[in-house]
Amino acid sequence: MKRYSHTLFFVAFATFGLLTSGLAQAQQPTKPQRADTLRRELTVVSDAEVHLGTVQPLASTYQFDKPKVTRLEPIPPRSTGDFTPPVLLPEYPALSNMASWVPRSNKAGYLDLSLGLEPVVRAQAGYTQCFKEKHVVDLHLRHNSTFNNNSRIYQGIPARLYTYRHLTDWDLSYEYRGKSSAHSLQIIGDYDQFNYYGLDAQTAAFLTGNRPPMEVKQDYEAAIYRYARPGNVGRANLFGLDNQTSFRFLVEHTGRNYSQLPAFFSKWKHHELRFIGDFDLLFTSKQDFAWGLAGMLLYQDWQRTPKDPKQQTIYVPGGPLPSLYFNITPKIYFNGWLGNTEWQVTAGVNVLPLSPVFRGSLRWRNNLEVFARVDGKVNMPSLHELARENRYLHPDSLLRPEMKFVDSELGIRAQLPGGVSLSLSGGYERTRNTHFWQPFLFGERADNNTPRFLAFTPQYARSQSWFVSGRVGYALGAKLQSSLQWTERRYKLDGGGVAQGKPIRSIDFSLIYSPSSNLDISAQASLREGIPFISPHDASKTLTTAQRVARVATAWRITDWLALHGELSAPFLLNSEYPLAYQDPNYIVGIVGATLRF
Repeated sequence: MKRYSHTLFFVAFATFGLLTSGLAQAQQPTKPQRADTLRRELTVVSDAEVHLGTVQPLASTYQFDKPKVTRLEPIPPRSTGDFTPPVLLPEYPALSNMASWVPRSNKAGYLDLSLGLEPVVRAQAGYTQCFKEKHVVDLHLRHNSTFNNNSRIYQGIPARLYTYRHLTDWDLSYEYRGKSSAHSLQIIGDYDQFNYYGLDAQTAAFLTGNRPPMEVKQDYEAAIYRYARPGNVGRANLFGLDNQTSFRFLVEHTGRNYSQLPAFFSKWKHHELRFIGDFDLLFTSKQDFAWGLAGMLLYQDWQRTPKDPKQQTIYVPGGPLPSLYFNITPKIYFNGWLGNTEWQVTAGVNVLPLSPVFRGSLRWRNNLEVFARVDGKVNMPSLHELARENRYLHPDSLLRPEMKFVDSELGIRAQLPGGVSLSLSGGYERTRNTHFWQPFLFGERADNNTPRFLAFTPQYARSQSWFVSGRVGYALGAKLQSSLQWTERRYKLDGGGVAQGKPIRSIDFSLIYSPSSNLDISAQASLREGIPFISPHDASKTLTTAQRVARVATAWRITDWLALHGELSAPFLLNSEYPLAYQDPNYIVGIVGATLRF
Protein backbone atom coordinates (compact mmCIF):
# COMPACT_ATOMS: atom_id res chain seq x y z
CA MET A 1 0.00 0.00 0.00
CA LYS A 2 2.68 2.45 0.90
CA ARG A 3 4.65 1.99 -2.27
CA TYR A 4 1.92 3.17 -4.61
CA SER A 5 0.42 5.77 -2.23
CA HIS A 6 3.83 7.48 -1.97
CA THR A 7 4.91 7.25 -5.63
CA LEU A 8 4.55 10.95 -6.33
CA PHE A 9 6.34 11.84 -3.08
CA PHE A 10 9.49 10.09 -4.28
CA VAL A 11 8.99 11.44 -7.82
CA ALA A 12 9.68 14.97 -6.62
CA PHE A 13 12.83 13.96 -4.79
CA ALA A 14 14.21 11.86 -7.62
CA THR A 15 13.63 14.74 -10.06
CA PHE A 16 15.47 17.18 -7.91
CA GLY A 17 18.36 14.76 -7.51
CA LEU A 18 18.83 14.28 -11.20
CA LEU A 19 18.82 17.98 -11.98
CA THR A 20 21.09 18.79 -9.08
CA SER A 21 23.63 16.25 -10.24
CA GLY A 22 23.50 17.54 -13.82
CA LEU A 23 23.98 21.18 -12.85
CA ALA A 24 26.85 20.36 -10.54
CA GLN A 25 28.69 18.59 -13.34
CA ALA A 26 28.16 21.53 -15.67
CA GLN A 27 29.53 24.05 -13.18
CA GLN A 28 32.57 22.15 -11.94
CA PRO A 29 35.63 20.82 -13.81
CA THR A 30 35.76 17.13 -14.45
CA LYS A 31 37.87 15.13 -12.02
CA PRO A 32 38.16 11.47 -11.05
CA GLN A 33 35.73 10.44 -8.36
CA ARG A 34 35.16 7.36 -6.35
CA ALA A 35 32.25 5.14 -7.26
CA ASP A 36 29.00 6.43 -5.82
CA THR A 37 27.65 3.74 -3.51
CA LEU A 38 24.99 5.94 -2.04
CA ARG A 39 22.31 4.61 -4.33
CA ARG A 40 23.30 1.09 -3.44
CA GLU A 41 22.95 1.67 0.28
CA LEU A 42 19.70 3.53 -0.14
CA THR A 43 18.34 0.73 -2.24
CA VAL A 44 18.73 -1.54 0.76
CA VAL A 45 16.39 0.74 2.69
CA SER A 46 13.94 0.81 -0.19
CA ASP A 47 14.05 -2.95 -0.51
CA ALA A 48 13.09 -3.26 3.13
CA GLU A 49 9.90 -1.39 2.39
CA VAL A 50 9.11 -3.37 -0.72
CA HIS A 51 9.80 -6.64 1.05
CA LEU A 52 7.29 -5.74 3.72
CA GLY A 53 9.73 -6.40 6.52
CA THR A 54 12.04 -9.12 5.31
CA VAL A 55 15.09 -6.92 5.64
CA GLN A 56 13.85 -4.40 8.16
CA PRO A 57 11.07 -6.19 9.98
CA LEU A 58 10.76 -3.69 12.81
CA ALA A 59 10.23 -0.56 10.83
CA SER A 60 7.06 1.40 11.39
CA THR A 61 4.27 1.78 8.90
CA TYR A 62 4.25 5.53 9.35
CA GLN A 63 5.73 7.73 6.67
CA PHE A 64 6.17 11.28 7.82
CA ASP A 65 9.31 10.62 9.81
CA LYS A 66 11.19 8.56 7.28
CA PRO A 67 14.42 9.81 5.68
CA LYS A 68 13.81 12.00 2.67
CA VAL A 69 16.52 10.91 0.26
CA THR A 70 17.66 13.43 -2.37
CA ARG A 71 20.89 14.07 -4.27
CA LEU A 72 20.87 17.47 -2.61
CA GLU A 73 22.60 15.86 0.37
CA PRO A 74 25.36 13.68 -1.12
CA ILE A 75 27.16 11.24 1.13
CA PRO A 76 30.55 9.84 0.11
CA PRO A 77 30.93 6.08 -0.28
CA ARG A 78 31.76 3.98 2.74
CA SER A 79 34.87 1.85 2.85
CA THR A 80 33.77 -1.21 4.80
CA GLY A 81 30.06 -0.71 4.55
CA ASP A 82 29.81 -3.81 2.40
CA PHE A 83 30.28 -5.82 5.53
CA THR A 84 28.36 -3.89 8.16
CA PRO A 85 25.76 -1.50 6.75
CA PRO A 86 24.21 0.91 9.25
CA VAL A 87 21.75 -0.66 11.63
CA LEU A 88 18.26 0.68 11.06
CA LEU A 89 16.49 1.68 14.26
CA PRO A 90 12.68 1.60 14.41
CA GLU A 91 10.93 4.83 13.53
CA TYR A 92 8.28 4.32 16.17
CA PRO A 93 7.67 2.18 19.22
CA ALA A 94 7.94 -1.39 18.07
CA LEU A 95 7.88 -2.92 21.56
CA SER A 96 10.66 -5.20 20.56
CA ASN A 97 13.68 -6.77 22.10
CA MET A 98 15.30 -6.77 18.67
CA ALA A 99 15.36 -3.16 17.74
CA SER A 100 18.31 -3.43 15.39
CA TRP A 101 18.65 -5.43 12.24
CA VAL A 102 21.70 -5.63 9.99
CA PRO A 103 20.67 -5.46 6.32
CA ARG A 104 22.18 -7.91 3.89
CA SER A 105 25.39 -7.36 1.98
CA ASN A 106 25.38 -6.47 -1.70
CA LYS A 107 28.27 -8.71 -2.72
CA ALA A 108 27.83 -11.65 -5.09
CA GLY A 109 28.06 -14.02 -2.18
CA TYR A 110 28.41 -13.56 1.55
CA LEU A 111 28.16 -15.40 4.85
CA ASP A 112 27.87 -13.63 8.19
CA LEU A 113 27.70 -14.90 11.78
CA SER A 114 27.31 -12.69 14.89
CA LEU A 115 27.01 -13.74 18.54
CA GLY A 116 26.16 -11.88 21.74
CA LEU A 117 25.96 -12.65 25.44
CA GLU A 118 22.18 -12.07 25.85
CA PRO A 119 22.50 -14.54 24.13
CA VAL A 120 21.92 -13.20 20.63
CA VAL A 121 22.48 -15.11 17.39
CA ARG A 122 22.48 -13.43 13.98
CA ALA A 123 23.25 -15.34 10.81
CA GLN A 124 22.76 -14.40 7.19
CA ALA A 125 23.87 -15.68 3.82
CA GLY A 126 23.15 -14.88 0.22
CA TYR A 127 24.21 -15.26 -3.36
CA THR A 128 23.57 -13.33 -6.58
CA GLN A 129 24.29 -14.66 -10.08
CA CYS A 130 23.91 -13.00 -13.49
CA PHE A 131 23.64 -15.08 -16.67
CA LYS A 132 24.38 -13.56 -20.10
CA GLU A 133 23.66 -10.06 -18.73
CA LYS A 134 19.92 -10.75 -18.99
CA HIS A 135 19.03 -13.20 -16.23
CA VAL A 136 19.65 -12.44 -12.56
CA VAL A 137 18.99 -14.86 -9.69
CA ASP A 138 19.12 -13.60 -6.11
CA LEU A 139 18.81 -15.69 -2.91
CA HIS A 140 19.09 -14.49 0.71
CA LEU A 141 18.53 -16.19 4.08
CA ARG A 142 18.58 -14.52 7.51
CA HIS A 143 18.09 -15.60 11.12
CA ASN A 144 17.93 -13.58 14.32
CA SER A 145 17.22 -15.03 17.75
CA THR A 146 17.53 -14.05 21.39
CA PHE A 147 16.33 -15.41 24.73
CA ASN A 148 16.70 -14.65 28.42
CA ASN A 149 16.00 -16.61 31.58
CA ASN A 150 17.15 -14.11 34.15
CA SER A 151 16.26 -13.09 37.67
CA ARG A 152 14.78 -9.64 38.15
CA ILE A 153 13.48 -7.63 41.09
CA TYR A 154 9.83 -6.55 40.94
CA GLN A 155 8.94 -4.08 43.69
CA GLY A 156 11.52 -5.66 45.97
CA ILE A 157 10.40 -9.21 45.13
CA PRO A 158 12.76 -11.52 43.18
CA ALA A 159 11.24 -13.13 40.09
CA ARG A 160 12.42 -15.13 37.10
CA LEU A 161 11.47 -13.84 33.67
CA TYR A 162 11.72 -15.88 30.49
CA THR A 163 11.73 -14.05 27.14
CA TYR A 164 12.57 -15.27 23.69
CA ARG A 165 12.23 -14.46 20.02
CA HIS A 166 13.22 -16.32 16.85
CA LEU A 167 12.93 -14.60 13.49
CA THR A 168 13.90 -16.21 10.19
CA ASP A 169 13.23 -14.69 6.78
CA TRP A 170 14.17 -15.40 3.19
CA ASP A 171 13.71 -14.13 -0.33
CA LEU A 172 14.29 -15.60 -3.76
CA SER A 173 14.03 -13.48 -6.89
CA TYR A 174 14.51 -13.76 -10.63
CA GLU A 175 14.81 -10.86 -13.08
CA TYR A 176 14.89 -10.79 -16.86
CA ARG A 177 16.40 -7.66 -18.39
CA GLY A 178 15.36 -7.25 -22.00
CA LYS A 179 16.25 -4.52 -24.47
CA SER A 180 13.07 -2.54 -23.89
CA SER A 181 11.56 -3.98 -20.71
CA ALA A 182 12.28 -5.87 -17.50
CA HIS A 183 10.36 -8.66 -15.75
CA SER A 184 10.92 -9.84 -12.20
CA LEU A 185 9.40 -12.44 -9.89
CA GLN A 186 10.14 -12.44 -6.17
CA ILE A 187 9.12 -14.90 -3.45
CA ILE A 188 9.64 -13.79 0.15
CA GLY A 189 8.64 -14.98 3.59
CA ASP A 190 9.43 -15.01 7.27
CA TYR A 191 8.70 -17.00 10.41
CA ASP A 192 8.48 -15.21 13.76
CA GLN A 193 8.09 -16.94 17.13
CA PHE A 194 8.03 -15.01 20.40
CA ASN A 195 6.26 -14.72 23.76
CA TYR A 196 4.29 -12.05 25.60
CA TYR A 197 6.53 -11.32 28.57
CA GLY A 198 5.06 -8.02 29.84
CA LEU A 199 3.83 -9.29 33.18
CA ASP A 200 2.32 -7.51 36.13
CA ALA A 201 5.08 -7.10 38.70
CA GLN A 202 3.53 -8.87 41.66
CA THR A 203 2.11 -11.71 39.60
CA ALA A 204 5.43 -12.32 37.87
CA ALA A 205 7.14 -12.67 41.23
CA PHE A 206 4.95 -15.62 42.21
CA LEU A 207 4.78 -17.53 38.92
CA THR A 208 5.81 -21.15 39.36
CA GLY A 209 6.83 -21.59 35.70
CA ASN A 210 9.37 -19.66 33.70
CA ARG A 211 7.20 -18.82 30.71
CA PRO A 212 4.68 -15.99 30.53
CA PRO A 213 1.16 -17.03 29.64
CA MET A 214 1.05 -16.57 25.85
CA GLU A 215 3.26 -17.16 22.83
CA VAL A 216 2.77 -16.51 19.11
CA LYS A 217 3.91 -18.29 15.97
CA GLN A 218 3.55 -16.09 12.89
CA ASP A 219 4.32 -16.96 9.28
CA TYR A 220 4.30 -14.71 6.24
CA GLU A 221 4.57 -15.54 2.53
CA ALA A 222 4.36 -13.30 -0.53
CA ALA A 223 4.91 -13.46 -4.28
CA ILE A 224 5.51 -10.29 -6.30
CA TYR A 225 5.59 -9.86 -10.07
CA ARG A 226 6.83 -6.62 -11.67
CA TYR A 227 6.99 -5.33 -15.22
CA ALA A 228 8.73 -2.10 -16.23
CA ARG A 229 9.35 -0.42 -19.60
CA PRO A 230 11.64 2.62 -19.60
CA GLY A 231 10.26 4.26 -22.72
CA ASN A 232 11.68 7.70 -23.54
CA VAL A 233 14.05 7.90 -20.61
CA GLY A 234 15.39 11.33 -21.53
CA ARG A 235 12.02 12.98 -21.26
CA ALA A 236 10.79 10.88 -18.40
CA ASN A 237 13.79 11.75 -16.27
CA LEU A 238 12.95 15.43 -16.52
CA PHE A 239 10.12 14.59 -14.16
CA GLY A 240 12.12 12.22 -11.99
CA LEU A 241 10.39 9.12 -13.31
CA ASP A 242 12.43 6.00 -13.87
CA ASN A 243 9.84 4.10 -15.92
CA GLN A 244 7.33 5.09 -18.52
CA THR A 245 5.20 2.02 -17.88
CA SER A 246 5.14 -0.25 -14.85
CA PHE A 247 2.85 -2.93 -13.45
CA ARG A 248 2.98 -4.85 -10.20
CA PHE A 249 0.95 -7.75 -8.81
CA LEU A 250 1.29 -8.97 -5.23
CA VAL A 251 -0.29 -11.87 -3.37
CA GLU A 252 0.52 -12.37 0.30
CA HIS A 253 -0.60 -14.50 3.24
CA THR A 254 -0.12 -14.02 6.98
CA GLY A 255 -0.93 -16.61 9.65
CA ARG A 256 -0.79 -15.97 13.38
CA ASN A 257 -1.31 -18.76 15.97
CA TYR A 258 -1.73 -18.24 19.72
CA SER A 259 -0.91 -20.90 22.27
CA GLN A 260 -0.60 -21.48 26.04
CA LEU A 261 -2.71 -19.40 28.38
CA PRO A 262 -5.24 -17.92 28.42
CA ALA A 263 -7.06 -20.98 27.12
CA PHE A 264 -9.69 -18.96 25.27
CA PHE A 265 -7.20 -17.46 22.86
CA SER A 266 -5.32 -20.70 22.40
CA LYS A 267 -8.32 -21.87 20.31
CA TRP A 268 -7.90 -19.10 17.77
CA LYS A 269 -5.66 -18.25 14.88
CA HIS A 270 -5.61 -15.43 12.34
CA HIS A 271 -5.35 -15.74 8.58
CA GLU A 272 -5.00 -12.89 6.12
CA LEU A 273 -4.97 -13.10 2.33
CA ARG A 274 -4.31 -10.04 0.14
CA PHE A 275 -4.15 -9.40 -3.59
CA ILE A 276 -2.73 -6.07 -4.77
CA GLY A 277 -2.39 -4.82 -8.32
CA ASP A 278 -1.11 -1.40 -9.32
CA PHE A 279 0.10 0.36 -12.46
CA ASP A 280 1.73 3.64 -13.45
CA LEU A 281 1.66 4.95 -17.04
CA LEU A 282 3.51 7.98 -18.40
CA PHE A 283 3.02 9.62 -21.79
CA THR A 284 5.21 12.47 -23.10
CA SER A 285 4.45 14.72 -26.07
CA LYS A 286 6.78 17.65 -25.37
CA GLN A 287 10.08 18.15 -23.62
CA ASP A 288 8.45 20.06 -20.75
CA PHE A 289 5.07 18.33 -20.54
CA ALA A 290 3.82 14.83 -19.78
CA TRP A 291 0.65 13.17 -18.59
CA GLY A 292 0.04 9.91 -16.82
CA LEU A 293 -2.41 7.58 -15.13
CA ALA A 294 -1.87 5.53 -11.96
CA GLY A 295 -4.18 3.03 -10.32
CA MET A 296 -4.45 0.45 -7.56
CA LEU A 297 -6.76 -2.46 -6.69
CA LEU A 298 -6.68 -4.23 -3.30
CA TYR A 299 -8.59 -7.34 -2.19
CA GLN A 300 -8.23 -8.31 1.46
CA ASP A 301 -9.73 -11.23 3.37
CA TRP A 302 -8.87 -11.41 7.06
CA GLN A 303 -10.31 -14.32 9.01
CA ARG A 304 -10.20 -15.24 12.67
CA THR A 305 -10.66 -18.98 12.63
CA PRO A 306 -11.24 -21.07 15.77
CA LYS A 307 -9.27 -24.27 16.11
CA ASP A 308 -12.43 -25.86 17.49
CA PRO A 309 -14.25 -27.24 14.38
CA LYS A 310 -17.62 -26.90 16.16
CA GLN A 311 -17.37 -23.10 15.94
CA GLN A 312 -18.02 -21.14 12.75
CA THR A 313 -15.49 -18.97 10.97
CA ILE A 314 -15.74 -15.32 11.92
CA TYR A 315 -14.77 -12.60 9.49
CA VAL A 316 -13.34 -9.30 10.70
CA PRO A 317 -13.75 -6.47 10.25
CA GLY A 318 -17.15 -5.21 9.17
CA GLY A 319 -19.22 -8.22 8.38
CA PRO A 320 -19.29 -11.46 6.41
CA LEU A 321 -17.66 -10.17 3.20
CA PRO A 322 -14.00 -9.50 2.38
CA SER A 323 -12.83 -5.96 1.65
CA LEU A 324 -12.20 -4.43 -1.79
CA TYR A 325 -10.50 -1.07 -2.39
CA PHE A 326 -9.38 0.78 -5.51
CA ASN A 327 -8.04 4.14 -6.66
CA ILE A 328 -7.42 5.91 -9.98
CA THR A 329 -5.19 8.97 -10.26
CA PRO A 330 -4.80 10.92 -13.53
CA LYS A 331 -1.79 13.28 -13.47
CA ILE A 332 -0.06 15.94 -15.54
CA TYR A 333 3.58 17.06 -15.31
CA PHE A 334 5.10 20.46 -16.13
CA ASN A 335 8.72 21.54 -16.15
CA GLY A 336 10.31 24.87 -17.08
CA TRP A 337 12.79 27.67 -16.33
CA LEU A 338 12.40 31.27 -15.13
CA GLY A 339 15.88 32.73 -15.57
CA ASN A 340 18.13 30.69 -13.25
CA THR A 341 15.14 29.21 -11.43
CA GLU A 342 13.77 25.80 -12.41
CA TRP A 343 10.18 24.91 -11.58
CA GLN A 344 8.33 21.61 -11.64
CA VAL A 345 4.63 20.94 -11.07
CA THR A 346 2.67 17.68 -10.83
CA ALA A 347 -1.11 17.92 -10.57
CA GLY A 348 -3.88 15.35 -10.49
CA VAL A 349 -6.80 13.98 -8.55
CA ASN A 350 -7.43 10.83 -6.52
CA VAL A 351 -10.76 9.11 -7.04
CA LEU A 352 -10.74 7.41 -3.60
CA PRO A 353 -10.72 9.36 -1.48
CA LEU A 354 -11.66 12.29 -3.69
CA SER A 355 -8.70 14.58 -3.10
CA PRO A 356 -6.31 16.76 -5.10
CA VAL A 357 -2.77 15.70 -5.96
CA PHE A 358 -0.17 18.43 -6.18
CA ARG A 359 3.63 18.51 -6.17
CA GLY A 360 5.55 21.68 -6.79
CA SER A 361 9.15 22.84 -6.43
CA LEU A 362 11.38 25.81 -7.22
CA ARG A 363 15.17 25.51 -7.36
CA TRP A 364 17.83 28.23 -7.47
CA ARG A 365 21.44 27.67 -8.57
CA ASN A 366 21.60 24.05 -7.55
CA ASN A 367 21.72 24.77 -3.81
CA LEU A 368 18.26 25.91 -2.70
CA GLU A 369 14.81 24.39 -3.17
CA VAL A 370 11.31 25.29 -1.95
CA PHE A 371 8.75 22.49 -2.26
CA ALA A 372 5.10 21.80 -1.48
CA ARG A 373 2.75 18.83 -1.73
CA VAL A 374 -0.91 18.03 -1.11
CA ASP A 375 -2.32 14.54 -1.44
CA GLY A 376 -4.84 12.04 -0.10
CA LYS A 377 -4.86 8.26 0.00
CA VAL A 378 -6.31 5.08 1.47
CA ASN A 379 -4.00 2.84 3.47
CA MET A 380 -5.30 -0.60 4.39
CA PRO A 381 -2.76 -1.92 6.90
CA SER A 382 -2.15 -5.62 6.78
CA LEU A 383 -1.87 -7.94 9.74
CA HIS A 384 1.82 -8.34 8.92
CA GLU A 385 2.38 -4.57 8.94
CA LEU A 386 0.60 -4.09 12.27
CA ALA A 387 2.67 -6.88 13.81
CA ARG A 388 5.86 -5.20 12.56
CA GLU A 389 4.84 -2.01 14.34
CA ASN A 390 3.69 -3.76 17.54
CA ARG A 391 4.00 -7.52 17.69
CA TYR A 392 2.24 -7.67 21.09
CA LEU A 393 -1.17 -6.88 19.62
CA HIS A 394 -4.35 -8.26 21.16
CA PRO A 395 -5.69 -11.54 19.68
CA ASP A 396 -9.04 -9.80 19.13
CA SER A 397 -7.53 -6.89 17.18
CA LEU A 398 -9.46 -5.58 14.15
CA LEU A 399 -8.23 -4.05 10.91
CA ARG A 400 -9.79 -0.93 9.44
CA PRO A 401 -8.78 1.17 6.41
CA GLU A 402 -7.04 4.46 7.22
CA MET A 403 -8.29 7.18 4.88
CA LYS A 404 -6.26 10.38 4.59
CA PHE A 405 -8.35 13.21 3.21
CA VAL A 406 -5.46 15.69 3.47
CA ASP A 407 -1.73 14.96 3.60
CA SER A 408 0.25 18.15 3.06
CA GLU A 409 3.78 19.48 3.52
CA LEU A 410 5.63 22.74 2.83
CA GLY A 411 9.39 23.01 3.20
CA ILE A 412 12.80 24.20 2.08
CA ARG A 413 16.14 22.46 1.44
CA ALA A 414 19.57 24.00 1.12
CA GLN A 415 23.08 22.81 0.30
CA LEU A 416 25.67 25.05 1.96
CA PRO A 417 29.43 25.27 1.34
CA GLY A 418 31.66 22.92 3.29
CA GLY A 419 29.45 19.83 3.04
CA VAL A 420 26.57 21.16 5.18
CA SER A 421 22.96 20.49 4.19
CA LEU A 422 19.79 21.78 5.83
CA SER A 423 16.08 21.05 5.50
CA LEU A 424 12.99 22.36 7.29
CA SER A 425 9.36 21.47 6.65
CA GLY A 426 5.93 21.43 8.25
CA GLY A 427 2.64 19.82 7.40
CA TYR A 428 -0.95 18.96 8.27
CA GLU A 429 -2.91 15.69 8.02
CA ARG A 430 -6.60 14.87 8.34
CA THR A 431 -7.32 11.14 8.67
CA ARG A 432 -10.22 8.82 9.38
CA ASN A 433 -9.49 5.58 11.24
CA THR A 434 -6.06 6.56 12.48
CA HIS A 435 -4.91 3.67 14.64
CA PHE A 436 -3.56 4.11 18.16
CA TRP A 437 -2.42 1.48 20.69
CA GLN A 438 -4.61 0.85 23.76
CA PRO A 439 -2.89 -1.39 26.39
CA PHE A 440 -4.99 -4.28 27.70
CA LEU A 441 -4.08 -6.16 30.90
CA PHE A 442 -5.06 -9.83 30.99
CA GLY A 443 -6.03 -11.28 34.33
CA GLU A 444 -7.22 -8.00 35.82
CA ARG A 445 -10.45 -9.47 37.26
CA ALA A 446 -10.37 -11.13 40.67
CA ASP A 447 -12.11 -14.27 39.38
CA ASN A 448 -9.56 -14.71 36.60
CA ASN A 449 -6.58 -16.88 37.49
CA THR A 450 -4.72 -15.99 34.29
CA PRO A 451 -1.32 -14.43 35.03
CA ARG A 452 -1.29 -10.77 34.08
CA PHE A 453 0.43 -9.60 30.94
CA LEU A 454 0.00 -6.77 28.50
CA ALA A 455 -1.31 -6.78 24.96
CA PHE A 456 -2.18 -3.81 22.76
CA THR A 457 -5.42 -3.26 20.87
CA PRO A 458 -5.51 -0.91 17.86
CA GLN A 459 -8.06 1.84 18.56
CA TYR A 460 -9.36 3.94 15.65
CA ALA A 461 -10.41 7.58 15.58
CA ARG A 462 -10.76 10.58 13.32
CA SER A 463 -7.73 12.74 13.90
CA GLN A 464 -5.85 15.84 12.85
CA SER A 465 -2.12 16.20 13.19
CA TRP A 466 0.47 18.92 12.66
CA PHE A 467 4.20 18.40 12.40
CA VAL A 468 7.43 20.34 12.05
CA SER A 469 10.60 18.55 10.99
CA GLY A 470 14.21 19.67 10.55
CA ARG A 471 17.41 17.99 9.46
CA VAL A 472 21.10 18.95 9.48
CA GLY A 473 23.69 16.93 7.59
CA TYR A 474 27.46 17.19 7.33
CA ALA A 475 29.94 15.29 5.15
CA LEU A 476 33.73 15.64 5.17
CA GLY A 477 34.87 13.74 2.12
CA ALA A 478 34.93 9.99 2.71
CA LYS A 479 36.11 10.39 6.31
CA LEU A 480 33.04 11.63 8.13
CA GLN A 481 29.29 11.59 7.58
CA SER A 482 26.75 12.74 10.13
CA SER A 483 23.11 13.78 10.36
CA LEU A 484 20.64 14.98 12.99
CA GLN A 485 16.89 14.87 12.37
CA TRP A 486 14.17 16.19 14.66
CA THR A 487 10.37 15.93 14.29
CA GLU A 488 7.70 17.45 16.49
CA ARG A 489 4.10 16.26 16.01
CA ARG A 490 0.79 16.97 17.73
CA TYR A 491 -2.48 15.07 17.45
CA LYS A 492 -6.08 16.13 17.98
CA LEU A 493 -8.72 13.39 18.07
CA ASP A 494 -12.34 14.13 17.20
CA GLY A 495 -14.38 13.80 20.37
CA GLY A 496 -11.25 14.06 22.51
CA GLY A 497 -8.95 11.29 23.60
CA VAL A 498 -5.27 10.43 23.81
CA ALA A 499 -3.02 9.59 20.84
CA GLN A 500 -1.82 6.41 22.52
CA GLY A 501 1.48 4.96 21.35
CA LYS A 502 2.40 7.97 19.18
CA PRO A 503 5.45 10.03 20.21
CA ILE A 504 5.24 13.81 20.17
CA ARG A 505 8.97 14.16 19.55
CA SER A 506 11.38 12.06 17.48
CA ILE A 507 15.13 12.65 17.35
CA ASP A 508 17.59 10.60 15.31
CA PHE A 509 21.36 11.02 15.17
CA SER A 510 23.88 9.09 13.09
CA LEU A 511 27.62 9.37 12.51
CA ILE A 512 30.04 7.31 10.44
CA TYR A 513 33.77 7.88 10.76
CA SER A 514 36.30 6.16 8.49
CA PRO A 515 39.86 6.86 9.64
CA SER A 516 41.20 4.47 6.99
CA SER A 517 39.98 2.48 4.03
CA ASN A 518 39.76 -0.66 6.18
CA LEU A 519 38.04 0.71 9.26
CA ASP A 520 34.57 2.16 9.94
CA ILE A 521 33.24 3.45 13.25
CA SER A 522 29.58 4.40 13.58
CA ALA A 523 27.32 5.78 16.31
CA GLN A 524 23.54 6.12 16.32
CA ALA A 525 20.92 7.33 18.76
CA SER A 526 17.15 7.20 18.52
CA LEU A 527 14.79 9.04 20.88
CA ARG A 528 11.00 8.83 20.97
CA GLU A 529 9.68 11.21 23.62
CA GLY A 530 6.24 11.85 25.07
CA ILE A 531 4.57 8.52 24.20
CA PRO A 532 1.18 8.53 25.99
CA PHE A 533 -0.77 5.49 27.15
CA ILE A 534 -3.97 5.25 29.19
CA SER A 535 -3.16 3.24 32.31
CA PRO A 536 -4.45 -0.36 32.04
CA HIS A 537 -5.13 -0.23 35.81
CA ASP A 538 -6.89 3.16 35.91
CA ALA A 539 -8.56 4.63 32.81
CA SER A 540 -8.52 8.10 34.38
CA LYS A 541 -4.70 8.21 34.37
CA THR A 542 -2.42 8.81 31.38
CA LEU A 543 1.11 7.44 31.46
CA THR A 544 3.88 9.12 29.47
CA THR A 545 6.77 6.92 28.40
CA ALA A 546 9.85 7.26 26.23
CA GLN A 547 12.17 5.12 24.13
CA ARG A 548 15.84 6.05 24.05
CA VAL A 549 18.40 3.77 22.41
CA ALA A 550 22.04 4.30 21.57
CA ARG A 551 24.36 2.10 19.50
CA VAL A 552 28.07 2.07 18.67
CA ALA A 553 29.51 -0.25 16.02
CA THR A 554 32.79 -0.84 14.24
CA ALA A 555 33.96 -2.88 11.25
CA TRP A 556 37.52 -3.88 10.37
CA ARG A 557 38.29 -5.26 6.94
CA ILE A 558 41.21 -7.68 7.24
CA THR A 559 41.29 -8.82 3.61
CA ASP A 560 39.13 -8.40 0.53
CA TRP A 561 37.10 -11.41 1.61
CA LEU A 562 37.09 -11.24 5.43
CA ALA A 563 35.98 -8.61 7.94
CA LEU A 564 35.34 -8.50 11.69
CA HIS A 565 32.65 -6.32 13.26
CA GLY A 566 31.08 -5.62 16.62
CA GLU A 567 28.41 -3.45 18.19
CA LEU A 568 27.19 -2.30 21.58
CA SER A 569 23.64 -1.02 22.18
CA ALA A 570 21.76 0.09 25.27
CA PRO A 571 18.91 2.36 26.41
CA PHE A 572 20.05 5.58 28.06
CA LEU A 573 18.78 8.41 30.30
CA LEU A 574 17.13 5.85 32.59
CA ASN A 575 14.57 4.82 29.98
CA SER A 576 14.16 1.54 28.19
CA GLU A 577 13.71 0.90 24.55
CA TYR A 578 10.30 -0.61 25.28
CA PRO A 579 7.48 1.23 27.02
CA LEU A 580 5.29 -0.03 29.84
CA ALA A 581 5.91 -3.62 30.95
CA TYR A 582 8.07 -4.73 28.03
CA GLN A 583 11.46 -3.91 29.51
CA ASP A 584 14.69 -5.36 28.22
CA PRO A 585 16.03 -7.95 30.71
CA ASN A 586 19.60 -7.08 29.67
CA TYR A 587 20.05 -3.36 29.34
CA ILE A 588 23.38 -3.57 27.51
CA VAL A 589 23.74 -5.87 24.50
CA GLY A 590 27.10 -6.57 22.89
CA ILE A 591 27.56 -8.48 19.63
CA VAL A 592 30.68 -9.55 17.70
CA GLY A 593 30.86 -11.31 14.38
CA ALA A 594 32.65 -11.99 11.11
CA THR A 595 31.64 -11.64 7.47
CA LEU A 596 32.98 -13.75 4.62
CA ARG A 597 32.35 -12.63 1.06
CA PHE A 598 32.96 -14.46 -2.17
